[in-house]
Amino acid sequence: MRLSACGEKPDVESGESAQFDDIASEESGPSDAGDLAVCGLASPGPVVIGKFVRDLIITACGALTSAVTAVLLYWLQEAFHASIYTWTWWFIPAGAILAGFAASGGYYFGARYFAYRPTRQILLNVIGVSVGTFFLVHWLRFMFLNVGGELVSERMSFSTYLDFLFRHQSLTFFVGARDVATTGVMGVWGYLHALLQIGGFALGSVSVFHWLSWLPYCEKCSRYLSALSRETRFENDPHAFASMLEQTATAFNSGRLQDVIARHAALKPSQSHRRCRFKSTLWVRFCPKCGVHWLGLSAYERVGVGLSWVWKEIKGATCTCFYEDTPLVSPESAEAPRPPCLRDLDH
Repeated sequence: MRLSACGEKPDVESGESAQFDDIASEESGPSDAGDLAVCGLASPGPVVIGKFVRDLIITACGALTSAVTAVLLYWLQEAFHASIYTWTWWFIPAGAILAGFAASGGYYFGARYFAYRPTRQILLNVIGVSVGTFFLVHWLRFMFLNVGGELVSERMSFSTYLDFLFRHQSLTFFVGARDVATTGVMGVWGYLHALLQIGGFALGSVSVFHWLSWLPYCEKCSRYLSALSRETRFENDPHAFASMLEQTATAFNSGRLQDVIARHAALKPSQSHRRCRFKSTLWVRFCPKCGVHWLGLSAYERVGVGLSWVWKEIKGATCTCFYEDTPLVSPESAEAPRPPCLRDLDH
């Protein structure tokens, strides 16, 4: 078994492993494995779509879902008086973050469909489009708002409308379903609240970008890896959990992936997680084209946020590696050894 660091090209012997040969051979077409080749029926060879064009395609996908999200938010506001994007939770713009996340769905599905890992240019486009989504919601209301039988857009400019809107908004605080306080007209402080919402839109969109950046990717084939299995384990003892992480990290570094499986399987199964403080997730993924496999371990700690609990990833505890298609046997399946891809589908 030979390993390679995540993001690097797997070290594979020549010969039978020809599937790892460069996609861009002199006989087959494009010279950049990251380029997207489209073959037409009547074309003499593949046509390479460069990174700039693919950035535009992915950006267009994100812009489309952003426009649809803006229209949906406007409709909900007009039909049900529900300004979801203005909702905050403990001064966190939760509604804006959710709206930005939904608006950026096109980036995710576009990148997955075209098997394209987003670039920094995409990140800038994501932020720009997400901010534009915030203003598009307000622009839609500005264009169709009718006061006294006359459209507001015929009486003032969009910038004047926004200035009036931001300065005359107010915040109402709720505990459960009961409102307990209100700020009244916020005046110039309304701009701060608007900036908070803009930041929420941007944060929701950027989270989609980071999600795509985190997904394991086969640089050789320019494809996202497909999931085979996922196994989650829990632990309440910090010393036992830290020991497991240390031992698995050592096993990763030395290429003893079977020990990684064994150490992780020794923790508590998912049925006993309700009062546990820590959890770890072991993923197995593979490239559908060349068949290279990927093993990844992530660790999380349960932390309190406001009145609830969330799982926060432990920084520095993530371990990943590529490996050849060698079965990894778990101690739990000693009677009938099977690789994790068959054993863990029920988790």
